[in-house]
Amino acid sequence: MKITKQSPKLAASSLLSVVLIATALLVSGAPTARAQQDSGAGVVPPDATFHGKTYGEWSAKWWEWFMEFPVQDKQGNPLPHPSFDDPNFDVRDHQQGDV
Repeated sequence: MKITKQSPKLAASSLLSVVLIATALLVSGAPTARAQQDSGAGVVPPDATFHGKTYGEWSAKWWEWFMEFPVQDKQGNPLPHPSFDDPNFDVRDHQQGDV
C-alpha cells in the first residue's frame, strides 16, 4: 500500500464536510438527544447527588469494586478482570442492589 500526501485543497474540503455534517446534526437535534429527553434521562449536575451519593462517592464505590478483583491466582495464571478485554469477565460479579 502506497501512502501519498493529500493535497491541502482536498484536506480542507474533507474538514469542511465533517464540520457541516456535525453542525447539521446539532441544529437538527440529534436523535439521541431527543431520546434522552423523552426518557427523562439526563446529566446530574456536578454539585448534586444521585441516589444519595455525589460523583466523588460514586467514583470511590467504582474503584472499590474494581480493585477487589485479583488479576492473577496464586500460581500466576491470569484471572478475568474488568481492566482486561476478557469475555469471561462478568460485570455483574460482586454487584449489590439495583445496579
